[in-house]
Amino acid sequence: MLAASGRPGANMELEPAIPHEREVFEASLLAAVSSWRLKLLPGQIDLLYRHYQAVTDTNRVMNLTRVTDPHEAAVKHFADSLSVLAWASAAGRTITNVLDVGTGAGFPAVPLAVMCPQWQVTAIDSTGKKAGFVAATGAALRLPNLAARHARAEEWTPGQGFSLVTARAVAKAAECVSKVGQHVAPGGALVLFASAPPSGEERVRVERSVRRCGLRFLGPFDYDLVVHGPTLRRVLLTWERPAAGVTDKASAKGK
Repeated sequence: MLAASGRPGANMELEPAIPHEREVFEASLLAAVSSWRLKLLPGQIDLLYRHYQAVTDTNRVMNLTRVTDPHEAAVKHFADSLSVLAWASAAGRTITNVLDVGTGAGFPAVPLAVMCPQWQVTAIDSTGKKAGFVAATGAALRLPNLAARHARAEEWTPGQGFSLVTARAVAKAAECVSKVGQHVAPGGALVLFASAPPSGEERVRVERSVRRCGLRFLGPFDYDLVVHGPTLRRVLLTWERPAAGVTDKASAKGK
């Protein structure tokens, strides 16, 4: 179990897998991503399950999530995180480095680092213990391509841009774009997880924030998640920063 301090490098000892729980997690995850044609190798599934274990174990001493049931976690956290891979494949995106803002328990940072070892994934969170948890998890899972930092997106200066910036379950869309848009590299993309596209005044605020950040709207990526019957409608809101030398005459809309 992760030390209560959540410090990076803290020793993490996971409890042995519960057979039924492990089976439920794997079956739920594979079913949830089946329509995306993602190939999950046995070793990758094992690492994702160990991340789930780390989250539920540490949740006893640190508030990381309300979703701890293996079926719900596999769908609502892990499959939801992997929707980025389905979008990237469909959009033909080339990704080398990722910034996950407001990572919390490591979603989508840890699943992306597991599935794409060629990507350099950096996770930041304004809560030090959560950033520490992700750092300790990355060390326990032996993910050299995952780094975690205690930082606020609007104040952090990493010295580089990122080909993909993600934000899940943080702030409203307009506020989020304003805080994280600066970290998108030329030719890179910003992906926000949402239950529905912004509308009304929020849509207007998003469009204003997008223009200020020099981004352009790529479009929504809609998908469904099925949890014990009810279907959850989800959407990735995506923008890009035009590559250097490219003039974008299109309206930067965030509908």
